[in-house]
Amino acid sequence: MSKARVILQNITSANLLMNNVDEWKSTVNNRGVVLYLSFMKGCTSEDVSKIVKQILQSKSISTGLDSKQAICELDNFDIVIVPQASIAGKLKDKNFQYYQLIDKDTGLQLYEHFVKEVHSMMTGREGNVIISGTYGNRQGLQFSSDGPYCHIFEV
Repeated sequence: MSKARVILQNITSANLLMNNVDEWKSTVNNRGVVLYLSFMKGCTSEDVSKIVKQILQSKSISTGLDSKQAICELDNFDIVIVPQASIAGKLKDKNFQYYQLIDKDTGLQLYEHFVKEVHSMMTGREGNVIISGTYGNRQGLQFSSDGPYCHIFEV
């Protein structure tokens, strides 16, 4: 049973709506990722730390022909973190069910821990921009990408 799920989407630029009205934050570099994440029942801060390490230390970013690097090794790289409860859903018959989704208060604590861990692991890198959405709010997101390049991480 999964405790957390993250989808990594490569991007060239992104804008994230912060207040559901008109406050947008934008990436500044020409490369980065959007991390959509959701927590399931039973997820702990240790699980969050583990998945952050998996995401940032895996060789998931193309840097040339047949060459890949880990996010934590990159300078001038943007990270947009978007809480996304819908990826915790499971299709049953013709409807999605969200019985495994963590409660909102615990999810907020884990989300804040996730964001803090990402910032901590990226300390020392040059020119990186980390934008995190608001937990519990619907997120407005605009992005461009060189293609549908995604990875899924689960713990």
